[in-house]
Amino acid sequence: SLSSPKEQTFKTEHTVLWFLNKSNLPILRKDREDFWEKLYPEIHELYNDKYENQLLRIFDFTAWIESKIRKEKLSDVLKRHTNAKEI
Repeated sequence: SLSSPKEQTFKTEHTVLWFLNKSNLPILRKDREDFWEKLYPEIHELYNDKYENQLLRIFDFTAWIESKIRKEKLSDVLKRHTNAKEI
């Protein structure tokens, strides 16, 4: 185990590890979009947790996951996230 049971683990860590262990991502673009739409609410909730939000400010793992699912450049996803936060 990477952390002892007494140490707090971030929900973000669980989400990233779950994603990395997921071997059967959809192949078709539409299926990937559907998969992302189902996953998005859970991922978006991470921003509402003050501890998770601190971690996501260091590196936006959710943007990285989105870029992998949608097969987009991470820089494009990060720009979109930044623009959405400014609105």
